[in-house]
Amino acid sequence: MVNRGARALVLVSRRQPSTDAVETIESLQRSGASVHVKHVDVSKRDEVEALFEEIDRTLPPLRGIVHAAGVNDDGVLADQTWERFAGVLAPKIAGAVNLDQQSRSRDLDFFVMFSSVTSVIPAAGQGSYAAANAASRRARSRAQGLGSSWLSVNWGQWSAGMAEAVDDRTRRRWIELGMRPLRRQAWNRPLRAPAPGQHPAGPWRFRLTGRSSWAA
Repeated sequence: MVNRGARALVLVSRRQPSTDAVETIESLQRSGASVHVKHVDVSKRDEVEALFEEIDRTLPPLRGIVHAAGVNDDGVLADQTWERFAGVLAPKIAGAVNLDQQSRSRDLDFFVMFSSVTSVIPAAGQGSYAAANAASRRARSRAQGLGSSWLSVNWGQWSAGMAEAVDDRTRRRWIELGMRPLRRQAWNRPLRAPAPGQHPAGPWRFRLTGRSSWAA
């Protein structure tokens, strides 16, 4: 976004930035961007309200939102508890609802929500994560029906981030299905392509008959 002209960014997370994230933030600041890191749980309505109030008081008008929050707590359904399930649902679903409610009256250029290919292609032990992503896509559909303009992207397997914590068995299963990890540079492909009212189902990187292909 900075490369495309954004000069004021608000990065929101429940955790402190990692060492890599701090280096990236410093690089963005050196390029002329104003980067503000806020510790907020987007599944908490009061925290999101306070965040938007602070943005209104101290920063230029909000022009876009990227909702990329997500939590994994893998396990077969027989071993799941509602507390574990709810912990995975909250960032995706409550987070999307809270951000939508606070931004619906604003003139946004974009509202991008990061979903996952697991919502359409089953992954063993990821029932809660698949449900969270499927439900968040449903929230997108509802918001569009009320006039909001959302883009939901079902990302495939990444070579970094949450995918790094996936066990070897799951990673081998993805490879057997033909899915290959996405490189970090691939994130902006689906965000440039869709026309208004459209949303991509990917991207997913498949290996078909010895060649890599993109599906979106």
